[in-house]
Amino acid sequence: MKTILIIRPDHIGDFIIFTAVLKYYKLHFSDYKIDILCNKCNKDLVIKCPYIEKTFYIEDHYFRKYNYFNKILMWLKFHNLKYDIIIYPVFSRCPKHEWLLKIIKGKDKIVFQGDSSNDPAWERINNNLNYTMIVPCSNGQMPEIERNLEFLRGLGFSRKVDKLHTEIWLSEQDYNEAKLIMEKYKISQNEYVVCCPGAYNSIKHWSVKNWKVLLSRLWGINRNKIVLIGSKKESILLRSLIKNMKKVEIINLCGEVNLRVLAIIIQKAKFVVGVDSGPIHIAAGMNTPNICIVGGGHFNRFYPYGDLNLNRVICNKLDCYDCNWNCLYLKPKCIDSITVDDVVQAIKKTVTI
Repeated sequence: MKTILIIRPDHIGDFIIFTAVLKYYKLHFSDYKIDILCNKCNKDLVIKCPYIEKTFYIEDHYFRKYNYFNKILMWLKFHNLKYDIIIYPVFSRCPKHEWLLKIIKGKDKIVFQGDSSNDPAWERINNNLNYTMIVPCSNGQMPEIERNLEFLRGLGFSRKVDKLHTEIWLSEQDYNEAKLIMEKYKISQNEYVVCCPGAYNSIKHWSVKNWKVLLSRLWGINRNKIVLIGSKKESILLRSLIKNMKKVEIINLCGEVNLRVLAIIIQKAKFVVGVDSGPIHIAAGMNTPNICIVGGGHFNRFYPYGDLNLNRVICNKLDCYDCNWNCLYLKPKCIDSITVDDVVQAIKKTVTI
């Protein structure tokens, strides 16, 4: 059987967006065995994906500057892989990830024309010499979820797609584990609120001071328990948020559950409020009402998508929007200027609290 390797080194949010087209890859390449190389942070998600045969993982620290030891390990791990087709369908290509296409053998190597936000023009021209096909892209702004389909169209996929929706693959065991967590903390469906203050890129963070006021406001409105979620790396942020908030009933699940169990806890929540990060994309995938505090770095590219009555954003549009997070200010003014009242009003427009 012929083989394909898809390289998607994204973090959780971007990877979840990409899940919306994975089933169409399987339909289009029905005669192929599809493997994927992705970031290890997505392991909990991809391990249950029915469209993928085998998965390889990388981690961010593999690509740190001067980390030659890990580069040698990556070369040893991947240089013997051979595929009929290698696909790197990332719109904003990254030179450090394109290095993977150089060491993995493939008869055809296909990439997206994309933009040049992550690589200088000379490096783009040099890297393009390594590929057998560069899929063109349309000009202008387009949501990332649609960009992913545009790339697949460029490979010849012509079936009609009425609506793109992200996928999270869950098992009965995941639901049982979520049930145990909910019983442990005495939370019931639609009687708690999920908050996700952290993001991989800290420039997207809203201030801890604002979060403290918001959590107090939400608790004061209806006494619904507050469930805080995030990765282990965000534990310091969440502990600083919880500090001296004894009057609010807060449950800290930071780093305590895997992403699939987290998806079920999000699914059963009354609503989710957070910044532009993985949990917000999980909420969209689980059809849970969510309110996302967003800045202007990539406005309207990654979020929102889908049902905009459920997936709502709060923003303060400034002249410096679409800066690719090359912010002019010490703190991103577009996020810092969003008030607690703005968030509460957005919540009220989305759900009954």
